[in-house]
Amino acid sequence: MKKEVFLICILLLPISLAFCGDGKIDNTEDCKTCPEDNPCFIDATCIDHSCISRIIPPLFIKTDAEATIIIPQDIADSLNNRFNQETEFVSCLKGKYAEKIYQVTKETYPNVLEDSPFHIEHTGCPKFGTIATIHSHLDGSCTPSKEDLVSYGRKKEPLMAIICGENNYAFYSQENINKKLNYIIRTIPKKKNYYTLFYFPWIFSLVLIIILIIVLYEKHRILRKKNKEIALNIMEEFNVSERKIMNILIELGELPRKNIPLSIFTKLNKENVIEVKGTIVKLKEWFRNALKEL
Repeated sequence: MKKEVFLICILLLPISLAFCGDGKIDNTEDCKTCPEDNPCFIDATCIDHSCISRIIPPLFIKTDAEATIIIPQDIADSLNNRFNQETEFVSCLKGKYAEKIYQVTKETYPNVLEDSPFHIEHTGCPKFGTIATIHSHLDGSCTPSKEDLVSYGRKKEPLMAIICGENNYAFYSQENINKKLNYIIRTIPKKKNYYTLFYFPWIFSLVLIIILIIVLYEKHRILRKKNKEIALNIMEEFNVSERKIMNILIELGELPRKNIPLSIFTKLNKENVIEVKGTIVKLKEWFRNALKEL
C-alpha cells in the first residue's frame, strides 16, 4: 500500500510544477513574461514587468467608504442610454472587491413594479455579488432622497448608487452616507482564455492516476487468478476425507493442530499457506480467500 501511495504522490507532481499557465505566480513570472498567471487588471498597466494597483478579488464584498469604483465603459454606455428615457430606471451592479477598489463586472435588471419621472418601485437585486443598486435622478440631483436612504437602509449591499447625468454618478457607503466615493470609467480589453494551460497539469495527473488504477487492478486480478490456481492444485491432491477437514478449516479459518491429520498439515506447511501459533493452525488470508472462490 505504501508503494501505491508513493506512486500517486509522484504522479501528482505535474500539478506543482512551476510553468506559465499553471495558475500560480512563480518567482520568475510577472505580467509581461506570464500574463496568464499574473495579469494586469483594467485599472493597471504593465510597466517594467510590474502591475500597478492589481485587483485580487476576495470571497466576500465588504463595505469600504474609502474605495474607488471602476465602471467598465460598456456598462457606463448602457446606463447613459437608459438615463435618457422619460421615467426613472434601476439596475443591479454586480462585481468584485479588492482592497480600496470595487470593480463592476455586470449589469442586470430587476423587475420594475411601478415607475414615473420621480419614483420607481422594483424587486430586489441578487444578494450574491451585487455591489450596488443604481437608480436614476432625472432632475440631475446626485443627493439621495429620504426614500433612497430608507430603502438603502433595508438592504445589505455595500454601496448605494445614483446616476444623475451622462457619466455622472454618486456612490455612497453605509460607513459614511454623507461622503461620495470616487469612480473611474475604463475600457476593459477582452481577455484571452487560458483554461487549457491552467487545467493541463490537473488533467495530465488525472490521466496518470487512472492509468495507475487500471494497472493496479489488472495486477490484483492476475494475482487472484494465480492464487486460485495454487489453491486448486493443492485441493486436488487431497482425498475425499481430507477435503472434508479442509472445508472445516476453510470455514473456520483455523483449527487446533491435533484436529488436522499429518498428511494435510505436511502438505499445507510445505506450500507455505499456513501459520502455526502454539497449538493453533491458521490458513493464510490470501489462501483462504482463494479457496472460498473455488
